[in-house]
Order: sequence, then C-alpha cells, then structure tokens
Amino acid sequence: MKFVFWQTEVSPHMAGLASALVEAGESVIFVAGEARSKRRSSMGWPDEVGGLLNIIYLRNRRHARELVKAFGDDAVHVVQGLLYNGKMKWPRSVLRKVGAKWGVVMETVNEHTPLYRLKRSIYGYYFKNERLRPDFVLAIGDKTPAWVSKRGYVDERIFSFAYFLSISRARNSGSEGSSKGPFRIGFVGRIDKGKRLDLLIDALCGLGERNYVLVVIGDGSLRSDLEKAAYQKLGEGRVRFYGTLDMDQVYNEESKMDCLVLPSDHDGWGAVVSESLLMGVPVVCSDACGSSVVVKALKGGYVFEAGNILSLRRALDKIMSNGRISFQDKMVLSRKAEDIGSRAGASYLKSIVQFVYANGSRPCPPWCSE
Repeated sequence: MKFVFWQTEVSPHMAGLASALVEAGESVIFVAGEARSKRRSSMGWPDEVGGLLNIIYLRNRRHARELVKAFGDDAVHVVQGLLYNGKMKWPRSVLRKVGAKWGVVMETVNEHTPLYRLKRSIYGYYFKNERLRPDFVLAIGDKTPAWVSKRGYVDERIFSFAYFLSISRARNSGSEGSSKGPFRIGFVGRIDKGKRLDLLIDALCGLGERNYVLVVIGDGSLRSDLEKAAYQKLGEGRVRFYGTLDMDQVYNEESKMDCLVLPSDHDGWGAVVSESLLMGVPVVCSDACGSSVVVKALKGGYVFEAGNILSLRRALDKIMSNGRISFQDKMVLSRKAEDIGSRAGASYLKSIVQFVYANGSRPCPPWCSE
C-alpha cells in the first residue's frame, strides 16, 4: 500500500503511526504544512519527530496539485480534518476533484464554542454530499463516531480511532517509582480555562488528610493564578509546579506519577493519557476527553463526569484508596496499552483500507475485547 498523510505540522500524534507503517514495509509519505507550530514549540515538543518518514513541506495550492498527481492513483490519502486547518484545504480540494482515495482523521468538534451550531451544519453539508465527502472517517475520541453519524455520514465508513503513539519511547521512560512518600498526582498540559486544573485543585481540597502531592507540568495564561490558588488551598508542601519541560523530561516525570489526571471540559483525545497508560501509569480523566474510551476499555483508571467536582473527587478517592500501583501491575497495564501503540494503529489502519477498497473484513478497534 501507499499512504500519504496530510498534516498541518509534523506531530508525534501522527508521526508515530506513519513511522510504524514504514517499519511494516509500507510506502509512506508525510506532507506537512510546517515542522511544528509556535504553540507546540512552547509546549516542549521536540524539533525532530519524523523518524523514518519521508517528509514534504507543502507550499501552496499548486504544490498540492503537483503532489497528488505525482503520488498516483493507488495512493490512499489521510487528511487532517474536513474543515479549516490552514493549508489542508488545498489537498482536500484537489483530492475531491481528481476522485482520489482519501479519508479524514478528526476529533469531536468542541461544543463549548460560539460557532458550534454552525460547524454542525457545515459538517452535515459535507458528509451528506457524495461529491464532497471523504471515503472514510477516522473518528478520534469516545463520542466522535456517534457525532459523525448524526451529521449524516454512512456508519459503515466511520471507524473509531486514536492517536497511536510510539510504544518504545514511552516505555523506555518507565520507572519503578518509589514505594514511599506521598501519592503523586500529575497534571500535564496547558494551564488554561478548558483544561480545568482549577477543578482538580478544588477536588483535592476535599480529600482531608490524605498523603499526596500535586505535580503540575505545563504553562499557560492561568498559571500564575492557579499556582497561587494551589499553594493557598493545598499547602506549599503538597504542590510542585515545573513549568514547560521538553518531551523526554515530561516522559520521565510522568513515569514517576502514581496517577495522571486530565480534567478537561473538552479534549479531542488527550495524548498524555496514552503516554501514561503506555508507561503503566493509571489515569483519571473526564468523560469529555476522547481518550476516556481507552481508559474504560483497558481498565486503566477512572472516568468522571466533566465539570463535576464531586464526581472527580470520588474518582481521586478511589484511585488513592487502591494504593500505589506495583511495578508488576504497571507492566501489566503497559502491555495492555500496546493496543494504543503505533504498531497496533498501523495494523488497524491497513485493515480499514482493506475493508474500504478491497472488500476486506470490517476491523474492530485494537482496544475492543471483541
């Protein structure tokens, strides 16, 4: 097979999957709008995440036409999103015109934005129009397949999908941790309104005399305010703010956590959840995180109701009551999490393409027990 990935930037979210296809002997080309965005750079992403990939940087619409023609009729194109996404509008337009084999990878649209209703209508228009719609949809997130179906796209071409990350890089950061000291509760991500670090801080306030420490990695517009709030409400001895770290440092700190918490009001997936599970670290996340689907499927922690402080507090209480996970149990969870590793994702994507274009059997997501 020949796969062409069209992405706004070279991100570890998709580069690991593409590299795993190369390792499996497939022909893969990665076309990106840029190496990485300023926002991702500020989050500590590495300069090089392409690995084995043949990467081409997209210049303009004419360049997109030339590339699609050069790739040939047998190529299967996987494009980031159906709307907007900067330069990705160019390949989508070309692929539609030439009748190429193509699909989109997309997360659930955020319901908490002013343009949400308009976006629902626009997606519906594209999904119902045979001339405009893609051949398949890789729907990332727990609720995304149902969301796409409600917009009028045919169910048999919707596939529950994930951000399949490299196993080796995450697992090599694994740590036995310490059997002593406070229970390490981690938060990794942007410190802004949507990620709800404030909710986590307030939920921890109600856990009495439990012996824990909150480790926060990341930066953002609310860092100063929430750092002060955490010290005031939890006590300085229970809080560690590390700011932005490079990715290897993030992995190292994540591996030492006893649980990771992602309390977002909306998260299309939440790659930190995948990273933690691959290291064998249990997770507490909201049901508004796309990755909640694998937390439940792999029994890798607890899912709480987004925005509900009591629901989050109960989940935290349960995971701390269970006690610190042993190194052996971390390895068990890490092995189960291979279902969201890049090799599993590569095999799954190949099976999807076989189903769509070669009358293969319809595959189940790797994390399904069926």
